[in-house]
Amino acid sequence: MNENKVTLDALQQEAVFSHFFAICRIPHNSHEEKNLSDAIWAWAKAKGLAVWQDERNNLLLRRKASPDARHKPGLIMQAHMDMVCEKAPHVVHDFKKDPLILEVSGDLLGTGGRTTLGADDGIGVALGLTIMENPPASHPELELLLTTDEEDTFSGAAAVDFSRIHGRQLLNLLLDHQNGDTRAGQGFHCPKYLVTSLWIQLRSRLIQDHHIWPHNQHTGNSHALHLAA
Repeated sequence: MNENKVTLDALQQEAVFSHFFAICRIPHNSHEEKNLSDAIWAWAKAKGLAVWQDERNNLLLRRKASPDARHKPGLIMQAHMDMVCEKAPHVVHDFKKDPLILEVSGDLLGTGGRTTLGADDGIGVALGLTIMENPPASHPELELLLTTDEEDTFSGAAAVDFSRIHGRQLLNLLLDHQNGDTRAGQGFHCPKYLVTSLWIQLRSRLIQDHHIWPHNQHTGNSHALHLAA
């Protein structure tokens, strides 16, 4: 038996994937993101975060800086909530009401070819929520901007009230790695360790010191796997 086998249950124990799985349970096609937006709004409220939702269902989450980092410039993280919704011809799936069915095959997380996965940009949203929930002990003011309708007309981002945003540094969480089998927009195939290494980079960016983050992308606890459409 392979003790290192990746399973959905094992991934569920990782904060990033726990958030991603929750996103996959809520339909979120372009122009139909309200249920997901409402769910994240309620989650943020329960976590004690400041949160605003506009008429386009965009969200802005904010966490105050730690006392020792109030002098540092704030950081904005940005991702989009909608996904490209495509299914195989033989598959019966209603993207307006059905959750995505996930499976792991080797180190590949996907839907078994039934539908798109929505890792663009569900995993970006999940990374942002994980940072907002559990930032480093020392961190500047953090804002997470989640927009709608990115896969169609960008009407969500166009409607954002930027006067509400405090930060002046932007970190985009869109995984748009275009090498080999990677296809942006329809869900994509990320190189091994990409999700884990992005998590490390996010933490490192916040604490401004790559050497004090004690997580190795090849030997650490986080599961490393591919994401597929």
